[in-house]
Amino acid sequence: MRNDARSRTRLRFLAAMMTLTAFAFPAGPAAVLGGTGQAESSLEDRTADVDFLAGELPRLHKNLFFRLKAPEFKALVERFKATLSGLNDDEFRVGLSRLVASIGDAHTSLRPPIEHAFPLVLYWFKEGIFLTNTIREYESVLYRKLAAVDGHPVAEVVKAYSGILSHENEAQLKSAIPQILASAEALHGLRLISGPEKAVFTFEDDLGRKTNVAMVPLPVSAGLPPMAVDMRDASAWPLYQRDRQKAYWFAARPESKAVYFKYNSCREMKDRPFSAFVKDLFAAVESVQAERLIVDLRNNGGGDSSLFEPFFRELSNSARVNRKGRLFVVLGRQTFSSAILNAIDLRKRTPAIFVGEPTGGKPNHFGELRTLKLPRTKLEVSYSTKYFQESYEDTPSLMPDLTIEVSIADYRARRDPVLDAILSGKIQ
Repeated sequence: MRNDARSRTRLRFLAAMMTLTAFAFPAGPAAVLGGTGQAESSLEDRTADVDFLAGELPRLHKNLFFRLKAPEFKALVERFKATLSGLNDDEFRVGLSRLVASIGDAHTSLRPPIEHAFPLVLYWFKEGIFLTNTIREYESVLYRKLAAVDGHPVAEVVKAYSGILSHENEAQLKSAIPQILASAEALHGLRLISGPEKAVFTFEDDLGRKTNVAMVPLPVSAGLPPMAVDMRDASAWPLYQRDRQKAYWFAARPESKAVYFKYNSCREMKDRPFSAFVKDLFAAVESVQAERLIVDLRNNGGGDSSLFEPFFRELSNSARVNRKGRLFVVLGRQTFSSAILNAIDLRKRTPAIFVGEPTGGKPNHFGELRTLKLPRTKLEVSYSTKYFQESYEDTPSLMPDLTIEVSIADYRARRDPVLDAILSGKIQ
């Protein structure tokens, strides 16, 4: 069983961020979260936890020094320990995240806890990072591009976050940075804002005009005022943004002779076993005489890759869609871990055409996670216990045959350019 424990460790961040809105832009595997609620940690506690991490992680990880050599890691540890007395807790947690991220394994990570977040729902479109939702107080800058945080240009902000987020490719950063950028604790720990109580965000409109907005963060545990964009009516949004709480579902499109299969998570739904689900899926393929079956993995952060096997069995018996030009797989920056393994199998075992964005997950990667809790500060670090080598070429992402990115204009118009391109019949 290829179990993605990282999905579990990251759910806390999703829960925290989802207090900002009932429906944000689809989020994939996100950061670990939930604040400790404790008083400032002591130098003794910090030193003990750094030493504990430095001793345990090499022992527990499958191969911690696959990229960063042991003497280099030890030097980073000692350099970090020398700074501990001068750090506040936010800086300590960010520094610890940076230490773990230096290893270079996307599955081995520590994300600074979030107790307070600025009311920003952000997404990295092909034109940059934009505000897709916020509370009504800041509605005037909705759909504008983020230009700076407390005077720091967004490129500088991205670079700072890149150093503390465990990642193996650009796609992972494009997924993760907008999700954690609103954290008051992370911004403070990175010294991008002078204190966690307030910040000035600069937004830019289509004409290049900039607006500064002073904001205060809100506790992630509290309810929020109404959002500027009410996303509760899921039917008004593209298919890929609907029913994200379901691990899998499909929609028949008789008018297009297509069946759309959204695979959000590699986990079994108790009320609908996957083996029974795929039988219904292929019954719908026959019922509408489908000429296209679209398997959408773009928001799938992993789970158990073996769950997908019944799909291959049913597909092998479907002459209607198991051929070139009729089977499509959608990839995205949030396609990760076990979903990557499923995508690789689809490439190896089927004639599918792959559309979308490069995956956040790496084809050859560490995984099968466990969690290490630091005894003093109670922070949690995920670490890998297995290596998956699925590709002869060690590429940073699984690449689509045709790359299609969502633009801010697509989002505002509630279009899915990926599905539109597939249904147009122009991709063969």
